[in-house]
Amino acid sequence: HGTGLGLSPGVSGGALGPAPPPLNVVRSMLACLNDCRPVPVLLPELSASLAATHNAWLIAVQMLEHQALAAEPTDRIHWVQALSLIYTELGESDRLRALQQRTCAARESHVALSQEAYGHSAVAQNLYLELITQENSGRGVGQKLSNYELELWESRWVECARQLTQWPLLGEFSKQVKQRELMMECAWKSHDWTGVRDLLRCPSLIAALELGSPQHKLYEIYTSIVDSKFAEVEQHCNQCIQLALHRWSQLPPLATADGAHDGLLRLFHQLVEVHESGQIMLEVSNHARQAAAAAAAGASLSGSGAGGLDFKHIIQTWRNRLPNKWDPIPEWDDLFCWRHWVFTATADAFKDKEEPQQLLRLHDTP
Repeated sequence: HGTGLGLSPGVSGGALGPAPPPLNVVRSMLACLNDCRPVPVLLPELSASLAATHNAWLIAVQMLEHQALAAEPTDRIHWVQALSLIYTELGESDRLRALQQRTCAARESHVALSQEAYGHSAVAQNLYLELITQENSGRGVGQKLSNYELELWESRWVECARQLTQWPLLGEFSKQVKQRELMMECAWKSHDWTGVRDLLRCPSLIAALELGSPQHKLYEIYTSIVDSKFAEVEQHCNQCIQLALHRWSQLPPLATADGAHDGLLRLFHQLVEVHESGQIMLEVSNHARQAAAAAAAGASLSGSGAGGLDFKHIIQTWRNRLPNKWDPIPEWDDLFCWRHWVFTATADAFKDKEEPQQLLRLHDTP
């Protein structure tokens, strides 16, 4: 998607390189061009690429918005696609939805987008599915629609399913359409670690990891903890932090585009908890190994169960460290899916050796 618009790898977690300074020649030239009347026409792919590589996001947005309004209807879709991608990168969800409303021709598309805007994800999802079904059956909505609008139905259906945490459904869909990124998200949310390991060997995801995607590095941290490779966790965490900070340096200042930083702030939150999870599972593993060695030797290890472990302070910290109440459901789901795996793995390690009341110090599940 990003490559088709000529965006640099940095837009989606690209290769590490020197971060563009706040003021640079390309950004200054774009500002001068934007002040000209009439505004010179640059290819939408070029404008989007320069925005990403030279931290000229806001100037590029102004130029693309001008061209999208001034272009002929037949050519407008190219500007809309580039503008949609930049709005997504900047977290401008309201502007993106307004652009989609303005671009879509079908009345049904407007209704579905409005339902989604008001938080009625289930209703919007059914409307998108009905539109897709009608189009595939040949009945359609009675008018010729652009590929942009047809692809929009599918992408918004996926987003509604994500808001509703329908991971089994999304998992089946992603396998049918071969969307590796979505397959990875569904696999780890479902705790299908075999699937996660297989996907990490997929060429497209390997390429994204080599280009410096912090999100893909987080998947590596997950698998390291699940596979008890605790020596790698610290190294992967440090690498993920560096990648995220580099990505942060490529974004506009917080004061001008606070939505652009939401994803990275959420990633930092996950990193803190994943690092703590690595410490928890290391202690659990060491304690279980000592108990097993003592049992094999016929000795009685003091506290051979979980008697020497107490995670109440971490559990209390996790109870207090939550997303904001107004944050979308997927942000809560990211945290709780991982916490659920940690608590389940901890309880399973001692379920045959401890009383239920004793296990309450080790996890926070009912």
